[in-house]
Amino acid sequence: MQELYVAYNDVSDLPSLTTKGDDQGDLAEGERLFSEEKYAEVISLFDQSAYRQNPQVLEYLGLSYLELDRYDKALATFDELLSSNTLDSNKGYWYKTMTYLKQGNRKKTIENLQIIKEHPTYYKFNSADALLEELEQ
Repeated sequence: MQELYVAYNDVSDLPSLTTKGDDQGDLAEGERLFSEEKYAEVISLFDQSAYRQNPQVLEYLGLSYLELDRYDKALATFDELLSSNTLDSNKGYWYKTMTYLKQGNRKKTIENLQIIKEHPTYYKFNSADALLEELEQ
């Protein structure tokens, strides 16, 4: 399952935390640290209540926990994203799927993929379908 995690865990489409011309300090710094794979520093910066209101920050934070194999923290962060009541909230299902996949938890991976598959507008719908097919072979 680890090879599937590597194949499907693509963070290249993470949203930018900054807008052109803005100096957003910590947000820009967190994005830079993430791109440099300094995940512990991202966590130190973003694991504060002030940032947890931003669903994009939750993505970076949860993925940083995931990269450091801190699965419980990653899952809790993705649950926060799911309950954020924003357009990005359903991304939490994909990220939870990646967490379970990295852990080798086939059952939970499939459960989350099936949730995504029931909603064609959810993030990574097509990837979820393809991954589910690979897992069911």
